[in-house]
Amino acid sequence: MRFFCIKNLMSHEVFEMNPWDFEPDVLSTQNKEALRKWWRTPSTNHLFYSMFEGVKPTLRTTWDNETNPPSKMHGFVVDYDSEITPKMFLKPNFDKTPYHPAAWSMTSSRHGRMLWAFEKPIPLPGKKMTENFLRVITKEMSLKNVWPGFDEAFYRATQYYECGHRWQVFDNMKIPFEAVTAWLSKSWDVYESKTSINIPLEDVYTELERKYPGVWEGPFELGARTKRFWDKKADNPTAAVLRANGFQCFTGDKAFVPWSEILGHEFILKVETSQIEKI
Repeated sequence: MRFFCIKNLMSHEVFEMNPWDFEPDVLSTQNKEALRKWWRTPSTNHLFYSMFEGVKPTLRTTWDNETNPPSKMHGFVVDYDSEITPKMFLKPNFDKTPYHPAAWSMTSSRHGRMLWAFEKPIPLPGKKMTENFLRVITKEMSLKNVWPGFDEAFYRATQYYECGHRWQVFDNMKIPFEAVTAWLSKSWDVYESKTSINIPLEDVYTELERKYPGVWEGPFELGARTKRFWDKKADNPTAAVLRANGFQCFTGDKAFVPWSEILGHEFILKVETSQIEKI
């Protein structure tokens, strides 16, 4: 498991640490407003964590101006804004959840917080697609049934969570890579990709064979899986899915690679010109 941490909610510098290993300074007040003010004080030395890694891993993630958007997801954290009794804390409701969490804790407000870890990190394509992915996870994992008070902040990939206390940790509990990629595929089905041109797959296949002879095996159809053949380091045979405008990827640094990057801009320009001439 990897966690990307900041010292306070005004900080931009990220360091890695397990939140359960952090020993916080004891506050003299339990006042909620005073506590939140302390969290936002630049001199505060506390810990807030995220399981989203930015394009620049040593900096805090943000969607603003695409300066450091979340680029990889190592797992997810869920807040439950309801008071958690000792019985609920010791025996959460996992009956409808297909995978056991990697850890859970109590918050400063005596609420609950769960986190699940992925077997492998997943590259993220963008803000809208990431939100769709998180909504699919919510449904597939039945997250709203574990504890009451599911917090909608779950859908904000740039959210950082306070370190919490009374941690229960299960290091060996990971969600399999195959399950995560299946959810990512489902989220793509509800994602509307906007492009200026739709290239016929037969034209793509012809150019693909010319540029990468013999690389494709089996039917060349939407949804077919292959390895990231354009990357010599790629070895997973099913880590790329054929989409209408390129490949959706489950490994590597990019979640989506368009035809222009694989086949070249000259090919795209040629197709565009041909379509314009027909019009």
